[in-house]
Amino acid sequence: MSNYREGYLCRCCGKYHNELPMSYGSPVPDYCYDIPSEEQES
Repeated sequence: MSNYREGYLCRCCGKYHNELPMSYGSPVPDYCYDIPSEEQES
């Protein structure tokens, strides 16, 4: 028998979800914070 459980612990809400995540993303790279706020729109 396997100890594997299908699902994941959500880092946003802190809850365990029984289904597999269907959306993946990554944080903004650190160098994006170096752009002055006046230039961020462009």
